[in-house]
Amino acid sequence: MNDRDRAMKENENARAFEMSSSRHRNCCRLNAGSSEAHETLKATVCYHILKKGHCFLTEAIVEKSRKRCDVVDISAGICYEILYSEEAESIKQKRAEYPFFIIVVEVGKPLPKELIG
Repeated sequence: MNDRDRAMKENENARAFEMSSSRHRNCCRLNAGSSEAHETLKATVCYHILKKGHCFLTEAIVEKSRKRCDVVDISAGICYEILYSEEAESIKQKRAEYPFFIIVVEVGKPLPKELIG
């Protein structure tokens, strides 16, 4: 895929989120209301996405459902949800409402192979 095609795909993927979310590409937005472990892992996920040469959004609000996604790899069309204190039922609901496939990243567990591979 050439640079132009990639940029067009990233723009298309970013449109699934509110404009205020998609303006902050490759910015790791932190939330003091979450645990330090959650926010540290979010930053680690962002680092690995950048290392792959991809673009990401953090704390992006899904246009249709108004749900907030921890990290979105807009180059690959993958949502990453950091699991620290969140219930499995919440992730199940997000899977039905998010525009992209969700990969759960759990605090204290190894990073998923899709992220570091």
